[in-house]
Amino acid sequence: MLDIGLPEGDGLEILRRLKAHFPHISVLIYSAQQSNHYLRSAQVLGASGYLVKSQRMAQLLSAILAVLGRSRQPL
Repeated sequence: MLDIGLPEGDGLEILRRLKAHFPHISVLIYSAQQSNHYLRSAQVLGASGYLVKSQRMAQLLSAILAVLGRSRQPL
């Protein structure tokens, strides 16, 4: 699970580096950023899912389970 806005850096850059070194890693973006730009960027960089922090906790759990492959629900 990774946020886009981090105090010490850019979450999208961290995602890019993670996927470069560990291409099969699953990363769920959990961010306050609701912009389509960030969503598309995360998808292009290989994020497994993108969830906005304003969504309900049940949606977070569903997204985590989906990324872990324990659910067939799309993100």
